[in-house]
Amino acid sequence: MKKYILIILILLSPLTAFLQADNLTSPLISIVPRPTQIVPGSGNFTFSAKTAFAVENQGQAAIARNFIDLFTRAAGITPALNVGSKEGQVRFVTDSSFKPEAYLLEITPQQILIKASDTKGFFYALQSIRQLLPAAIESEQPVQNIAWSVPAMTVQDDYFWTRYVALFPKRTYCESSTVWRC
Repeated sequence: MKKYILIILILLSPLTAFLQADNLTSPLISIVPRPTQIVPGSGNFTFSAKTAFAVENQGQAAIARNFIDLFTRAAGITPALNVGSKEGQVRFVTDSSFKPEAYLLEITPQQILIKASDTKGFFYALQSIRQLLPAAIESEQPVQNIAWSVPAMTVQDDYFWTRYVALFPKRTYCESSTVWRC
């Protein structure tokens, strides 16, 4: 029986090339875990000392502060944080139509707009931006001569919910050995 399954898998493996997500057109855009949809844009958004984050409440501010701290350490710049304001190049907008932990990230050369229904969604959006920044963003010492830019794109991710449904489609309990085989 195992031999037949192996033969079927070998015969079907070339077909997986046709089943790849067609919305991930650029190999240079790498976000893990892979979002539901990525649409590349043109240009880059560049973070600088003049960049301002506009958040709606203190919960969003806490998440933004952690992200801003990365720039303070690695770039030696500290973007501004405006709580309760809509004035800023990086804007957080609460949209209750999104599922919990889902987000929409719209990056243009002029601004970054993050929409989510909860703080986890905003956190995951910032983690996606973090992965798009140069690796030097993780440095503990200020790094010189780095363009702190992210490529323009639109990213949409249902995050946890799509992965949960994929792992547990019938909402039944699966042992860890079953999950690791997937």
